[in-house]
Amino acid sequence: MKKIFLALFVISASIAANAQLLWKIDGNGAKQPSYIFGTHHLAPAALIDSVTGLKDAIKASKIYYGEVDMNAFDLQKLQALTMQKIYLPEDSTWSVIFTPQELALIDSIFPAQPPMPPTTKRLERVSPAFFDAQYAMQKAMQCLPDFDINKQLDKTVFSIANEQGLESRGFETNEFQLEVAYGAPLRQQAEALLADLRNPDADNEIKEMCDIYMRQDYPALEIFTEKVRKGEVEQRAAERLIYSRNENWANQLKDILPQGGIFIAVGAGHLPGQRGLLNLLRQQGYSVNPVK
Repeated sequence: MKKIFLALFVISASIAANAQLLWKIDGNGAKQPSYIFGTHHLAPAALIDSVTGLKDAIKASKIYYGEVDMNAFDLQKLQALTMQKIYLPEDSTWSVIFTPQELALIDSIFPAQPPMPPTTKRLERVSPAFFDAQYAMQKAMQCLPDFDINKQLDKTVFSIANEQGLESRGFETNEFQLEVAYGAPLRQQAEALLADLRNPDADNEIKEMCDIYMRQDYPALEIFTEKVRKGEVEQRAAERLIYSRNENWANQLKDILPQGGIFIAVGAGHLPGQRGLLNLLRQQGYSVNPVK
């Protein structure tokens, strides 16, 4: 589940005094300010009204940059690409990837429900990374009693930008994102899944993650992301899912931000830390400050 912890942040209860998800980017010769918003792919749209200056920032912008270009979104194509990516090669099954002891561990956590066979038999052709992600998403949604697939935060923010006529662009393609999510070597996928299942603090981390995001508590977000990215498996996942992508996005923004008027919406886990997107933009010479 740390793959999801590394990339996403969910919701809980109250807004704190140091609430901060929206940041203003200016200086360095930019013609006008731009903005970056740390979103979450499962959070409900109701959070929008609690983010100070969010609607004004969208209104002041000309171009919307998401992780992918939502106007180019093709659900049928994405489903077909996903089906190609999440299944194992013909010569691989879970009994090849995992040891008998590891398979027994997985089945002990996900016991069979008659008449269904054990998890490791039922899903033996699905990649461990896909199973890991789905399990983590289900756990995360337990923290979201108001979750509504039709009223998600990031989709609603994009809809507001679209209605106001902002041009839509994206940093990545769906093909690239699928490769990042499910393209790691199979043994690494297996190690990541086992690390998640063996983590005794998983439920507490999910609750902590929920509280932090809803408070929009950026200092706590920095501490939390540093904590859950420790360890060899977690560092490897962070490199693949967070840091390398941050660097790619920052390089793209070098040619984009000088014109100004850019509204950037990416997962909140990409913002904090020395290799976070906020710091990378500061290293380029921009002033990056919270919108109050």
